[in-house]
Amino acid sequence: MAGDGCRGAGRVPFEYHGKQVHFRTGFAELALGTGADVVPVFAPLYPDGKVVVEFLEPLTYDAATSAHEEAVTRLVTRYATLLAERWGKEPWNTCPRQVRQFLEWESVPSPGS
Repeated sequence: MAGDGCRGAGRVPFEYHGKQVHFRTGFAELALGTGADVVPVFAPLYPDGKVVVEFLEPLTYDAATSAHEEAVTRLVTRYATLLAERWGKEPWNTCPRQVRQFLEWESVPSPGS
């Protein structure tokens, strides 16, 4: 399940390249509900035409000592941070559809504003 996908009823606000947007919580809810690891995967296309599938270290969480909502927020925020870093380092590896979607997102108000 993609961490930046459209699954999950919950949403976590995140400052993403100058916009306050909501990331869905489905992958985090699934991981917490099943005890599964959350393994970020990227498949960048390099200038020479090679695609290298990269499996990063699992995102850690401690479901036993964290409240459920806190653990979900922590996982989503950690994934969103990784995704934002990749967009910044490798913008050519961002699907044009994702760029259009990002540009169409309306920035959501920050909590307390």
